[in-house]
Amino acid sequence: FILQKAGEGTGCIAAKSFPKKDPVKLTKAIKTGFNGSSQWGFGRYELKELDIQNGRVVFDLHDSVFEYDVESSKKFVKDQHFLIGFYKGFYSVIFDEEVYCKYSRLINNDRPYYRFEVMVRYPLS
Repeated sequence: FILQKAGEGTGCIAAKSFPKKDPVKLTKAIKTGFNGSSQWGFGRYELKELDIQNGRVVFDLHDSVFEYDVESSKKFVKDQHFLIGFYKGFYSVIFDEEVYCKYSRLINNDRPYYRFEVMVRYPLS
């Protein structure tokens, strides 16, 4: 997937501005970066879980710029290759280890959004 590889490169570059050596500063930076409007312009983040020590982050992305298909303003894009790549690249640099990223499409009050789960270890389930 070309879009995923492009996202990984972009995510790696974006992670370089985050303080990886200091867990307290890193936690604060992730909480700031993944709560509220995206500093990258992807949409609005809502951090659900952050476990720096075990390399796990869960967040929702609302009002994503990647939410709709180019051909239709009403069709929800099914596969988010660029965003998966971005978060894989970003968190691989942050955790200094390859990460896995899975996502799901959820709906709340007739509004679709994405939930991303990034983790260092691949889940067994």
